[in-house]
Amino acid sequence: MKKLILVLGMVSIAAWGCSKTSPTSPGNGGNLQVIPLAVGNWWAYGPEGGNATDTSKVTAHTSYNGNSAYVITYSNHPEDTLIAFYEGDFLKALTTVGTDTTRTHILINYLKLPLRVGVSWLSYDTTVIYNGAPFRVVDSALVVSQEAVNVPAGSFNNAYKIKFTTKIIYNGNVVRTTYRYDFIVDGIGEVKNISNEGRVNVLYGYYIQ
Repeated sequence: MKKLILVLGMVSIAAWGCSKTSPTSPGNGGNLQVIPLAVGNWWAYGPEGGNATDTSKVTAHTSYNGNSAYVITYSNHPEDTLIAFYEGDFLKALTTVGTDTTRTHILINYLKLPLRVGVSWLSYDTTVIYNGAPFRVVDSALVVSQEAVNVPAGSFNNAYKIKFTTKIIYNGNVVRTTYRYDFIVDGIGEVKNISNEGRVNVLYGYYIQ
């Protein structure tokens, strides 16, 4: 089972940032999107203590199931390009999930709005095929706290720390559980994330219209 590696194509689902011209949508303040989307915005990430190595950029406006949506492209991982949009109380993304040998497009609930400590939700529940066998993958999220975060792009006093728990299930039994953390600042986006392996990526710079 150690070889069953889940790949989620949104390692830094983007620090979608604030735009003064963004349309009204669900958000912590009720007036602006908590993570607005605007073509041309970008965020540069890299390992803590290092340098920026990957940039996520809003490259195009599109539509998905009747929703106004945006294309997010990664400079180092163009294969992980995703589509993001607001629908109801969620910020959703069409991204990829899979094993080390397969990848499948799925729709996930990335954030439930408004963000509040103690709020939880189901991110996705899907099935992937590994070595010909079906594995159910269930990902859930919980806002565990608000914390001060210092990264090269700035100091932020009220980052929402979100814990994502992924369970891999085979024949009704949980065979692996992993955790990762995203730190979201209202009006800025993702400023830090910690992978299941303990790798820390931080925000080095960004451009917001």
